[in-house]
Amino acid sequence: MAVNRDTQPRDLSTINGLLRLDLYSTDLERATQLDALNQKSAGIGNGMQDFYTNLCNDAVRMYTIVQNMEHEIKSLEELEHSDVHIREALDRARANMADLNLG
Repeated sequence: MAVNRDTQPRDLSTINGLLRLDLYSTDLERATQLDALNQKSAGIGNGMQDFYTNLCNDAVRMYTIVQNMEHEIKSLEELEHSDVHIREALDRARANMADLNLG
């Protein structure tokens, strides 16, 4: 317990007041430190949760894109014989799939 020795209190009520203030400030410091630590750990937890949520959302979007591209390729393959432009579009779709290393 830290008592300010420069003031040299003369009566017990002043000494008790200083001791209570010292105890209170110590508890307040501890509470402040714990609160800061809790906020920091909550921030890390929320950050990780946001990261994984975004990662899952990105994976769903990629899966949807791949599904759409596969459907487009199948449709174009069925029509491939009918038009040169369709063959070119099919080649572009296949090249896009190859660029994604998905097929």
